[in-house]
Amino acid sequence: MLYLYAKDAIRDYSTWFPKRQDRVEISPTGDVYPLPSDFIEDITVEQPVDTYLVRRPNRPGSQYQVTTLAHFYTIQGGGIYLSSLSGEPIYLSYFCTHPVPASESDSTFVISIPDVDIELIRLYVKAKVYAQMRGRQSALDRFKVTGKRDDNPLEP
Repeated sequence: MLYLYAKDAIRDYSTWFPKRQDRVEISPTGDVYPLPSDFIEDITVEQPVDTYLVRRPNRPGSQYQVTTLAHFYTIQGGGIYLSSLSGEPIYLSYFCTHPVPASESDSTFVISIPDVDIELIRLYVKAKVYAQMRGRQSALDRFKVTGKRDDNPLEP
């Protein structure tokens, strides 16, 4: 359980404090550029290098004109769509999740969270363990959803 709570803590930390950045080259699959598995939020999209594209907001039901050169991009359904179908790779800079250990016995894993924030991970795991323990205890206390505690054996 501690391993699962630690993984949850790292993923939750990555969502709320996306300090980790990466840059990758992505080749198209058909007319879509697939997003990396650790993607949280885009920073820039370039095609070619040092030519920055503008993010166009998603508008359901709207048709966009296909051009010869890419000027815009949209992110939808796990992929990046460009305003052109050139087939050239794009360069994506993005905020990404921190890696998690491969298994509970992985002794070579190096955590990428800054040392100043490690306490947040520890507190998250402690809170999850406490919540689980309190959930078990409430069943023993004959907890009622109605809020009445008149039969609690621990009450003075």
